[in-house]
Amino acid sequence: MFQRDYIMRMVEQLTQALIHIMRQKAVHQYHEAQESINTASNGILGLDMSLLRLISDEQIIDFFRSDDEIDAGKCLVVAELLFHDSEIMEKMDSEDDFNFGYLKSLSLFLSAFIQEGDLLEAQYQEKIALIQEKLADYFLPQHIEYKLFNYYELIGQYDKAENLLFDLISVSYPEIQQQGIAFFQRLLEKGDDVLAAGNLPRNEVLEGLAELKKQTAEIPR
Repeated sequence: MFQRDYIMRMVEQLTQALIHIMRQKAVHQYHEAQESINTASNGILGLDMSLLRLISDEQIIDFFRSDDEIDAGKCLVVAELLFHDSEIMEKMDSEDDFNFGYLKSLSLFLSAFIQEGDLLEAQYQEKIALIQEKLADYFLPQHIEYKLFNYYELIGQYDKAENLLFDLISVSYPEIQQQGIAFFQRLLEKGDDVLAAGNLPRNEVLEGLAELKKQTAEIPR
């Protein structure tokens, strides 16, 4: 309950800022909107937006990490601000690489959802899908593909999770084969109707599991 209340407080602060930012964007007051984004970042997070534009997604997440957990509320705030900041740069035909901002936004949304998905609204799934559309022709780093693999399992899109799993296996992503075996074993515990809804029927789950076990057995020790 405490975690839900905390995230809701962060979202409420963010929502008030976004209402103002989106009004400015709607009338093409892009420079003013960027100033509002800077103000929101400093006010809610105590971090300057110029720093968040500069550093990587993983560096941002490390700011919000305590032991093995991240502050999902702060990740959501940065993800939203980076999304709107990148969209403004895109509309202004900025020479800066706005896709870098979209990538960081996607990574932060995914990290928050993977950790606290049961506390988050469906709107974040819509935002993740929108960013993916914007990045459709852009190369996704492997660590973001790995987050997407976990995310797709969480939201029940098992066919997409499997596709990314084998993509990651093809590039020898660390420890991915054992994680893939665990993924298929978790799916086997689900009902046939759930697997069918995720577009990965039981026979395909069994085939995937057998293939990974075979690959693992063939790895030289």
